[in-house]
Amino acid sequence: MEHRGNTISAHLTEIDTHLGEVGTAQADLGAKTNRIDLIQNRLNEQKTVATKIMSNNEDADYAETIINLNTQQNVYNASLSVVRKLFKHRSLIFCADRLHEKER
Repeated sequence: MEHRGNTISAHLTEIDTHLGEVGTAQADLGAKTNRIDLIQNRLNEQKTVATKIMSNNEDADYAETIINLNTQQNVYNASLSVVRKLFKHRSLIFCADRLHEKER
């Protein structure tokens, strides 16, 4: 009879061990599930942000964009004009200096 008690006790200990392993596996699975949920939420947020950015780019106000482009082009052309005038003026000064040197 004592042998049976030891056997039952050993089996109960084994069952407790296996239940502990099941609990550990469940906790591990729960942690992995939480990580997957977190990753999925982040991906959904990134998708929302990307969609909003694409929408903002595609919904640009064409009139405003053209006005800005024309303004930038006018500023660029004015800058080129100033640079041309400066180089022309400097070229004239250079030529005048060269002529003045030859006269000496």
